[in-house]
Amino acid sequence: MTMSGYRNGVIFLVMVAATSTTNADILNRAPVTATPPDKGIFWSGHSLTDPPIPGFVAEISASLGQPVRWNRHSMAGASLEARTRGRPPNLDGWDGYQQGFNRDSDDMDVISELQVPRTIGDSRYAVMVITEVHDFLWSLLRGDTVRLLRHYHERFIEGNPAGQTFFYQSWLGIHDMQNPQPWIAYERAASPVWQCIANRINVSLEAEGRDDRLAFLPASAALVELVERATTGNGIAGISDPETSTTMKGLFRDDVHLTPLGAYYIALVSYAFIEKAPPIGAWAPPDISGMQAAALQKLAWEFASEYRAGNTPLSLEACRELLRESFAADYWQYIFDGYRDSNEPWHTAIYKRLTNTGKRLRNTIIWQQSFAEDAPENPFRFDQSTDASYWHSPP
Repeated sequence: MTMSGYRNGVIFLVMVAATSTTNADILNRAPVTATPPDKGIFWSGHSLTDPPIPGFVAEISASLGQPVRWNRHSMAGASLEARTRGRPPNLDGWDGYQQGFNRDSDDMDVISELQVPRTIGDSRYAVMVITEVHDFLWSLLRGDTVRLLRHYHERFIEGNPAGQTFFYQSWLGIHDMQNPQPWIAYERAASPVWQCIANRINVSLEAEGRDDRLAFLPASAALVELVERATTGNGIAGISDPETSTTMKGLFRDDVHLTPLGAYYIALVSYAFIEKAPPIGAWAPPDISGMQAAALQKLAWEFASEYRAGNTPLSLEACRELLRESFAADYWQYIFDGYRDSNEPWHTAIYKRLTNTGKRLRNTIIWQQSFAEDAPENPFRFDQSTDASYWHSPP
């Protein structure tokens, strides 16, 4: 990754006692000329978007001159279906919008809060960050992801027509902390498919003549960049350890959830995408060293700059083709690889591998067929003449 995005950040000259400045006196940081009004950010997700990430983003943002107030809508392991329709078996209404954890309470009326905020002072929500469950391909076909994501977005836009929704890419668990390469390969393959979900909605919004769009926040792709840099080559100062598993334990507290260090990096990346500004020189938690903070700030801005400069969303036709030709197989291969247990007796392991191989092949074929261009259940189909009837009505 080049340093071009980093060098092109807006610079802020630091006052020093001497009358001249040196390169060491220059920080890539946006100037603060006046205190802007508080920005409202609403987070909708699960444990991969839970605190401390929203609070870290608020601290980072405030330290760089943009005060933030926030709230959230979260359930443990919750899909978009759970956060809109509700938990089974009651999936006919919209009970999910009134269930789950919030910043300082439970079971807040999310639709009412988005339309007329009562928990963030006089601010409206300018930004919503929303995600799907990390095993998203199942939900994409069986959990109505595309339509429910738009339904949630519509409720947000009702409260602020000028607001910006970010669709946040979550990540699957890592099977082997000593060897994260299979996880890196899988998540890189998954990233454009996550973006296809946002793009499906954007195609419809554009066809309807609307100005609002869903932006993509590739949190997992950024995390992959950090893991790869930290575990290969010269590593990252303050982050890397000679033992790969030790490096990974510094970033992950289990196979999928982040430590404060990993969460801080994702918060930096989120800030960089939301504000389109470098997080260089930002606040850092007291238990993160200056060396670690500087390295993560630099990498977050490099990643965000390079991604925005080089990323082009796939067409819906290309999305369908990607699912059929490679990603359905990639997804089920990674899912079933996670079921292996090296401590099992050899005959049990062989039986399980044969059984899982059969299930993987069967599921791959089913998903390939479901993403055929003429498959009625294909969420990436778009027919402008019938598209208006595809979406859910307001609650």
